[in-house]
Amino acid sequence: MEIANQRGRALKKCFEQMLKWEVFPAALSEIRRVPPRRAVSPLISLLYHHDPSIRWRAVTALGAVVSHQAICDMASARTAMRRLMWNLNDESG
Repeated sequence: MEIANQRGRALKKCFEQMLKWEVFPAALSEIRRVPPRRAVSPLISLLYHHDPSIRWRAVTALGAVVSHQAICDMASARTAMRRLMWNLNDESG
């Protein structure tokens, strides 16, 4: 199954495997093929991965996805940024 057609946990697992690739720009290119609205949630969940290199690559990928999203759909990009800000909030848990 092509990555752009995957959803939920399967997409998160694909992203996790891609973020382990030695050639990170190739992984980033593949991640950006997924529609931004579907890519944001799995990438946010990978910000909490136990491997620090996966976390930092998830940060980079999330930045690339949301910046592209802002060009196409500013309202969705604002929602993604709002989610990130809520995660920083003490009330979010």
